[in-house]
Amino acid sequence: MLIKITNYRPVGEPVSEEAFRRLHGNISFPRTLTPEAVQPFGYGIFIDKEKPELGIFEKAVNAEPIETSAGIWQRQWQVQEMSEEEKNEASLRQSAKIRDKRRSLLLASDWTQVPDAVNAGISIGAWASYRQQLRDVTAQSGFPWDVNWPEPPEPIAGVICDYRAFYDALLISPAYATIRSKAVESSSVLTACVEFIAAIGDAKNGRPNVAAIQACVDLLCAAAQFTAEEMQTLTDVMQVGKLDQVYTLPAQ
Repeated sequence: MLIKITNYRPVGEPVSEEAFRRLHGNISFPRTLTPEAVQPFGYGIFIDKEKPELGIFEKAVNAEPIETSAGIWQRQWQVQEMSEEEKNEASLRQSAKIRDKRRSLLLASDWTQVPDAVNAGISIGAWASYRQQLRDVTAQSGFPWDVNWPEPPEPIAGVICDYRAFYDALLISPAYATIRSKAVESSSVLTACVEFIAAIGDAKNGRPNVAAIQACVDLLCAAAQFTAEEMQTLTDVMQVGKLDQVYTLPAQ
């Protein structure tokens, strides 16, 4: 980067090397710019500097750059305490961030409170307690700057389906090719396929609805009327991610 030099002092904001070269397009500069190369044009080489670590109610403001012994200008920062108005604004912004995070965590765990969530290998009561702890974070003494986030409950003993692994396997399987082919020919298969993919999408994002997925499986199989060989292919795919231990396919 470069900066304009006036009366031996840097002024204004730094500019990129590309902008400097465009500004002096008729001049052939060396590949690597040096202080000696740019000084005749009223500029100096400028090195940026990361802001220092700040306390909760501190801010970093630009100070006058200093020139090193090599003739290169370097940005300087000055740490200042915020004004009362700035402190209030900072606290409001932090409060909003904490509430946004809490809202996201609550939304992501909504599925744990439906009656059939226990089939996904979780404790509804434990998740209810966790969600109440999330709601209470704004009542903590350190809010909004020092918040202790609760840990989500561990899965209880039982089958935990890996929906992502199942879906990835499905996409490259002969079963998927069969479903796509039948969906082109039949609107009922297409509708069942769309609902099935939507239900699996929710499960991949941590919101499995076991009853809805089973209903979609039943609907898809009824609409597609798979042969015994096609049904076996679908059975093999469901074993990926342990879906076959939770969901069932219609008997042939």
